[in-house]
Amino acid sequence: MFPRSRDGKALVVEQPLDFEDSFDIFAAIQAVAAGALDGLQRGKFRFPIAQNEGLRRRQTAHFSDTEKTLLREFLRSYGPADAALFAGWAGIGIRYAAKLWKSLGDDLVPVTVAGQERSLLAADEDEFGVAQPAEGIVMLPAYDPFLQARDREIITPDTARQKQIWRFNVNPGVVLENGKLLALWRARRSGARLGVEINPYAKISRKAQDAMEKKAGEMAAVLGKSSAELTIGPAPK
Repeated sequence: MFPRSRDGKALVVEQPLDFEDSFDIFAAIQAVAAGALDGLQRGKFRFPIAQNEGLRRRQTAHFSDTEKTLLREFLRSYGPADAALFAGWAGIGIRYAAKLWKSLGDDLVPVTVAGQERSLLAADEDEFGVAQPAEGIVMLPAYDPFLQARDREIITPDTARQKQIWRFNVNPGVVLENGKLLALWRARRSGARLGVEINPYAKISRKAQDAMEKKAGEMAAVLGKSSAELTIGPAPK
């Protein structure tokens, strides 16, 4: 059930949905989450009209500030990227995403990632240029925002491993070492202890194991458990 407007009335227009309408829904939901809009309600073949932002079904290339802000925030989080990656992340049509992408104009600068053309926000170019390589062990939980990027081949080009990370039901967590995929992890509560199972893709060094044991202990403390037990499966041959 979606939230209603403050006066309790649904803000809807009865029309068949298209790609542009679906983006309006997505943008409006994001705005509601940010407290920018009064509210919305979904019904059969309905889409919301947001009072404050004036989102509406369009046949022109005009885009609201909400839509452009959503794209900019996507680029700040997941850039460099392109319109196809944005479309996949937002769940919208590629043609509509490409039009919105183009509407940012000089706000974007072209870059090349692994031989592919991408774009970056011009405002982020200097900061991106001095970014330092990742170091150490990071244990990302399932559905961490980093794992929601659509260019999954950056995390692993192996399609079999991609299917193990991004599943149809419950996803595992991911262990990165110096920014590279090292293992998958799952946690299990057992009484006063927290069990953490590691399924490695490569041999795990003593230093990496110590770092994971420390992080498992921190997770146990947050969950109110007295201790954590780390179990590491065999490395692939």
